[in-house]
Amino acid sequence: MINENDSKGEYGPYKQSQRKEIYQAFAKKLIEERMAYPCFCTGEDLEEMRKKQENAKIRPRILWSLGVL
Repeated sequence: MINENDSKGEYGPYKQSQRKEIYQAFAKKLIEERMAYPCFCTGEDLEEMRKKQENAKIRPRILWSLGVL
């Protein structure tokens, strides 16, 4: 067990803001394996999607695969 002042443990770092490099490495691997693709949505596109989902009482997320957009 680690305390909140420790930044790393067996699977750390534990704060999401400190895991950027880990997330980028996994995203790159998924793209290379054609299991994911980069998103080219603008900030305005994402905001419009979020507002439509909130109005429809849907939890905001990107819903490409569900055919919602």
